Amino acid sequence: MSERALPPFVVLLVVSDCVAALAYLAAWGVGGLTSALTALVDPTGDVSLAAWYLSGQLFVLAAALGLLAHRSVDRTVKASWLLPVLPAACGVLSFDAIARLHLAFRGKGHHLVLALFGSSAPAFCTSLWALLLVIPFVAAMIGLGYGVRRFIPPETRGKYVLGLVLLAGSTVARDADILFHRPASYVAMASAVDLTALIATALMLWATHDALAIRADGWRGAALR
Repeated sequence: MSERALPPFVVLLVVSDCVAALAYLAAWGVGGLTSALTALVDPTGDVSLAAWYLSGQLFVLAAALGLLAHRSVDRTVKASWLLPVLPAACGVLSFDAIARLHLAFRGKGHHLVLALFGSSAPAFCTSLWALLLVIPFVAAMIGLGYGVRRFIPPETRGKYVLGLVLLAGSTVARDADILFHRPASYVAMASAVDLTALIATALMLWATHDALAIRADGWRGAALR
């Protein structure tokens, strides 16, 4: 099968992602960390356009994966019944980008570490909650992807895996802001993490676009090997 061209929407999305991530750096340079403009584009803030932007992309990804699942589920093949879990997981991530449920786990992890090791515990230990959540999540998603691999075109699998790894890595790194005490380091780290999550989502949207196109061309699944 010939290599598919890069869809124009992916280019526009990546450019938009870069602008969104750099907006925080620009706002910080103009008004500092405490300005209303900086708070508006702070990807780690509670009320932030950046968080809504990421949530919106994840929601679109969930919808696209839902469409792919709808077109791929084969009632005679039980493994295909797992396909709807993929869009459901992205929907949860989209909701969490706004609801910030992970912050509750961060707080519990922080208190647990302090209770176990006292105030002398290294700062990075309070980020271990992210590993406890992210590693099982990534393992489950990879296992799920492997289980439904026959319904995912081979040309798109690499994009999905890379996007998932980048998204998981950004989730872990997002909590590492406690290691940066200087404003410049904090802002640079937050912008880089936000850009990584956005690029990961764009990569998986690209993969889903190609998967839908391949199925539209008549591909109905690969033989298990």
